[in-house]
Amino acid sequence: MHDLCREYLVFAAGYYRDEDGKQTTEVRNIHYTLTFYNNLYGEEPLHSLGPIQLRDFQVEMIKQDKARTLINKMCEHIRRMVRWAVSEELLDSRVLYAIESVTAIKKGRSPKKGTPPARESEKVVAAPLLAINKAKQFLPHTVCAMIDLQMLTAMRPQDVCGMRLIDIDMSDHDVWIYEPDKFKTKYRGDRRTIFLGPRCQGIIKPFMNREPVENLFKPEDAQLQRNAARRGDKEAPRTNKGYGDKYRPFYDTASYRKTIRRACESAKIDIWSPNQLRHYAHDEYEKMLGIEITAGIMGHSDVTTTKLYGERQLQRAREAALKFA
Repeated sequence: MHDLCREYLVFAAGYYRDEDGKQTTEVRNIHYTLTFYNNLYGEEPLHSLGPIQLRDFQVEMIKQDKARTLINKMCEHIRRMVRWAVSEELLDSRVLYAIESVTAIKKGRSPKKGTPPARESEKVVAAPLLAINKAKQFLPHTVCAMIDLQMLTAMRPQDVCGMRLIDIDMSDHDVWIYEPDKFKTKYRGDRRTIFLGPRCQGIIKPFMNREPVENLFKPEDAQLQRNAARRGDKEAPRTNKGYGDKYRPFYDTASYRKTIRRACESAKIDIWSPNQLRHYAHDEYEKMLGIEITAGIMGHSDVTTTKLYGERQLQRAREAALKFA
């Protein structure tokens, strides 16, 4: 089993890449799953792989307090590995047929008699406004701008981190249109449209001296701001000189999250994450505008998630941005 896990990881590292050739997060997810699987069954022979082993894996993950949805995703990784192994003639196709009989764990159900049900994932809740404002007191202007954009638009953390001028259509002076270059469901052919009203435009304008393909929000600006404050300057100069090697070229979701975490610790408040800003915006818009318009603002495309979605919702989302964002 150890050899199979290793060979599949090599395949996954080359297969799961975005259009720029960079590995997607799915590689990390598969590695996470196979680490657990290999620790449990790495010394077992290949012929041991089957429904009983996969069901035992489900039970073991429940014992390790993994959430039901995570366990189901981990089992799907195992099924994919088996499909790949069959296609490479490393396993007999009967193994795949057999392992497909192990279904996902349903809510409140147990995969095996005598085993308690898997726990449910903790629901992501909106960050409290008071906590947001307290953390912002310990954050640089750049990160505060990112937070404000998320709160106004309900965009995902990766959307605000990846924002570039080249991706923003400014032809309509009232409402700009931001279409992220990379987003969660792009691989399915979806489009992500984020409307930027007057307030968002005001937040973005101080960063518009960037090159079109540069990310707008960079950690180096925080240091420039601190240096300017020490000198007593009213505004930090916007320049990249001298900082290219010392700082990351732009905030990614990890550095953005860590920066907010440190600010929460400095403010001595409960830690909240950038994704909770999206939920804050969702709750505020749903209270003001209802489910349908909020669906367009959030960019959901699954009808079971949004209830209704289409051109009408996009138009209403634009109108909401003009008024509120």
